[in-house]
Amino acid sequence: MEEKQMKKALALVLACVMVFGLAACGTKAPTSTTSEVTVAAASQPAASDNVKHYKFGYAFANMDENNMRTLKGLQMYAEELNATGEYDIELIYTDSQANVESLIAQSPDLIMVSAVDVVGSVPALQAVKNAGIITVDDRGCQDDCIDNKFTGFDEDTIGGRLQEAMKAYLEEHPDVNIKAGGIYGQASQSEQLKRVDYLKALAEEMPDRIEILQTQYCDWSTDRATSTVEDWLLRYPEMNAIFTASDDMGLGACNALKASGKKDVLVTAVDGTKIGIQLAQEGEEYFITIGANQEQITRHMMDFWISLADGSYTGGYEYKCPGECFTIVTPDNVDTVDLGAI
Repeated sequence: MEEKQMKKALALVLACVMVFGLAACGTKAPTSTTSEVTVAAASQPAASDNVKHYKFGYAFANMDENNMRTLKGLQMYAEELNATGEYDIELIYTDSQANVESLIAQSPDLIMVSAVDVVGSVPALQAVKNAGIITVDDRGCQDDCIDNKFTGFDEDTIGGRLQEAMKAYLEEHPDVNIKAGGIYGQASQSEQLKRVDYLKALAEEMPDRIEILQTQYCDWSTDRATSTVEDWLLRYPEMNAIFTASDDMGLGACNALKASGKKDVLVTAVDGTKIGIQLAQEGEEYFITIGANQEQITRHMMDFWISLADGSYTGGYEYKCPGECFTIVTPDNVDTVDLGAI
């Protein structure tokens, strides 16, 4: 009898241990299987029942300097909004659209996918749509699965600013006739082609002042732009201008020009990154870049996301950042231009 009672008592102890063990497991935070997702701005404790809670996901194409500026701007603005006590915004991101499933697993209100390829990236956007999450594109993908498009870098505005800068340059240098090479980013990213195409269009309007000798895709690579311009300078000794689609490729052009010892060359670019500003300041080439105020752009982006999440957005399919987000930066004004804190 005593043996039976001892067995019952032992069974009761073991049961209690199991219950407490299960309880402990139930309160333990789940281990994430999506380590590639990074939280850029942690949510803040709710100040009241009126706090607006949002979780936003961003699948970047890569984490180059320009995208790092975008991320920093979003984080700064999210922290600013959270500090008011009116918002609880969490920002999660990944550095590749290939990892978009890891963002979906976090159940955000919205995911923006920055396409590497406007056709090949559609499956990633479709996966977001299938999960019932607001789907936003920022690189010109065309598909019914996309709810809205955000155009931070409005290529038509940028192209117009490039034409404006070129006309001013020609006016200031009346004896110069441009013989240029044009360097694009990736062929699959059709919108950015306008960064060179607008100058090609200007050449058609002003054939006596501008001639495009050659164009090439350099896939945003500094090294590839360098080798391309090195080849051009051998084939076209009269070339005196390089039109590029980014500061990084503009740097490649400048590297080739420095190595060749060629002087008095115009180089145009887009972004207004640190390297672009530095090249304009150095003045070894007449370097023009269209500087993007990422602080302003990311504020527009976050406000757009919030309006989509709360259902207040009424602006149509595409949201475009206004023209004041972009500034012509030249060696003449580089020391006075304000492109924001980032």
